[in-house]
Amino acid sequence: HIKKSYRTNGFEILCGHSFGGLAAINTFVSHPDFYNAYIAIDPSMWWDNQSIIDQMDRPWISDAHKGRLLFVAKANDPGSGDDHHNALLALNQKLIDFDNQANYKWKYEFYDMEDHGSVVVPAEYNALRFLFKGYQMPVKKAMKDPSLLMQHFEVISKRLGYQVIPDEALIDELAKVCIRREFFEQAKQLLMLNTKNYPKSVHADERYKTFIKEYDIQLKN
Repeated sequence: HIKKSYRTNGFEILCGHSFGGLAAINTFVSHPDFYNAYIAIDPSMWWDNQSIIDQMDRPWISDAHKGRLLFVAKANDPGSGDDHHNALLALNQKLIDFDNQANYKWKYEFYDMEDHGSVVVPAEYNALRFLFKGYQMPVKKAMKDPSLLMQHFEVISKRLGYQVIPDEALIDELAKVCIRREFFEQAKQLLMLNTKNYPKSVHADERYKTFIKEYDIQLKN
C-alpha cells in the first residue's frame, strides 16, 4: 500500500516501541529479509518467558541478515519491572555473544534519563542517525574536488544496500557557488554529474549546455 501510494526508494525500516519493539526484534530474528533496517525501542522482551531470546540460543543468523541494520534502545525505567529490565539485558548479551558471527550492523543504546514512555522520541532520532550514519555530504570539500561526492555516495549506497545519488537541485546550487568563486572546472564536473544521474532531466541538460557556452573561455584558460 505504501509503495503504491507514495514515492519510495526501496529502503524499508520497521520501527516499534514496547510490544511493537518486540515485533521488530521477532521479525529481525525470524524474517530479516522483510525489511532493510529494524528499530526496537524498549522492546517487551519478557513476553512469553523470553521466548524470542530463547530462540536466539539456536542458530538464527542467516544469509538474509547480511547488510541489515538493527538499533535497540533501553530506557532506565524501574517502574517497568525486573522482568522487563532483565530481558533487555539478556537481549543485549545475546547480540554481544554473536557479534563475531554477525553479518549485520547493530547498536544498543541505554537512556539513563528516560522512562518507558519518554524514550521514544530521543531513541527514534538516534536510531535514524545510526541507520544513516555518514549520509551528510562533504559540501565544502566536494566544491573543490567533485570526485569526493560520488565516493561519498558509494559508501552510503553500500551501507544502505541501494543506490543513493545526490539531489539534482543541491548539486545545481553547488555548481552556482563554484561559478561565483570561479571554480569553473569543478562547476563543469558537478553539472555533468547531474546529467549522468538524471538523464531524463531537461533542466540538468540545459544547465550543462548553457554553462559550457557561457564559460568556454574560462574553461580553456
